[in-house]
Amino acid sequence: MLEQLVKQIQQGGTYSVAGLARQFEVSEALVEQMLAELARLGYLRPLDTCDKAACTGCPQSTACGTLRPVRTWISGNEVK
Repeated sequence: MLEQLVKQIQQGGTYSVAGLARQFEVSEALVEQMLAELARLGYLRPLDTCDKAACTGCPQSTACGTLRPVRTWISGNEVK
């Protein structure tokens, strides 16, 4: 399932933990654990927590529908 999750994220786009949990038919807590494990393994990198002020510089600002702080991850392929 970790492989499926990282492939999903590497496709690009914006995903919520709740949406990923529904897609993979697991709990949100398990998705959070999988994201943390993928980061530990170097497949993902957490970005700073978003807030409304940071939206101006965010490449996902047009796709993001949230008006509250969120945790953002980037594919390890994009890590520089």
